[in-house]
Amino acid sequence: MANRTYRERLLATGLDSLELRRLRHDLIFTYKSISNELYTDKDGNMITSSFPALIDIEVDNLFSFNSYSNTRGHVCKLY
Repeated sequence: MANRTYRERLLATGLDSLELRRLRHDLIFTYKSISNELYTDKDGNMITSSFPALIDIEVDNLFSFNSYSNTRGHVCKLY
């Protein structure tokens, strides 16, 4: 294996690249971070869930959510 390139070793072992693994981890962490804020009431206002938070930080300090309700898209679209 030592004489193979990085790409060849990835193909031989069936692993994803480090860049792809980091991107996947970032997306999963983002979802888990905002998942406590993904619940809405009947008027479409976000409410906090009863589940314990993954991180002890205000999600609004990290992300901006979609504030327009008259266009297509999800209420939790990130900007």
